[in-house]
Amino acid sequence: MVSFLGMILGTMMASFFALSVPAWGLAILFMSIATGGLICSCFLKAEESPPEDNGETINPFSYLVISIRKANTYKGLNSVILALSVFWFIAAMIQMTLLVYCRRSLGMNDFQTGLVLTSAAVGTGAGCFLSGITAKIWDRKFFVPLCGTGITLLFLSVYLFPVKGIWFALLFFITGLLCGLYKVPFDAEIIRKVPGRNLGHMLAYSNQMSFIFILAASAVFALITKYLATATVFLFLGSLMGATTIFVIFSKYLWSTNQE
Repeated sequence: MVSFLGMILGTMMASFFALSVPAWGLAILFMSIATGGLICSCFLKAEESPPEDNGETINPFSYLVISIRKANTYKGLNSVILALSVFWFIAAMIQMTLLVYCRRSLGMNDFQTGLVLTSAAVGTGAGCFLSGITAKIWDRKFFVPLCGTGITLLFLSVYLFPVKGIWFALLFFITGLLCGLYKVPFDAEIIRKVPGRNLGHMLAYSNQMSFIFILAASAVFALITKYLATATVFLFLGSLMGATTIFVIFSKYLWSTNQE
């Protein structure tokens, strides 16, 4: 939730400063934020077990292959990371799509586009917070596929129906809310499946996969918008989310621990 609050502030600041702050001013702002993060990191302290000697490679390609094999020792872990990576693929693609679609298709200015992005980020942050509450009430085996189905229908509705103005922002607030509810159980499942120091390795592998999918989203977005209308992206994302939901439903060990 806190990470998405950061996204909200960044999105709002970008929409407010886009037309009023020169490039050098934005550069100073970026450097100030980065410096603040670096300073804060110096105050992080943790009590950990002694580090273990290991000869693992730092080659990113070899590391990825080794991590996939290691993740296979935990039932369903690769499935969890795949589903989570698809979420980040969709999140990255939606951000790019809204920047183009809001301006070209809906005729919004920078400020209005920023508000739409902010509504999606607020919804996602709220969904992440509510996910911890709903986890105590509803079984994730049914709740997560239900959220995935809702996201699929909302993407398809944008493609099929002319949604504009406040309704468009509201639709993406609800989509963001469902995305937050959908995402957190997968994050929690990685922590639940992997004990001890192996968790750090698997979280690094998960992040690597997520960023690979984010980069892939940029390439797919470029290909779709080059040959087809921007609205086609919503059809693609709806189909992808629908396929991922089916995958989640039929993945046998997705929600099981390694000991089960």
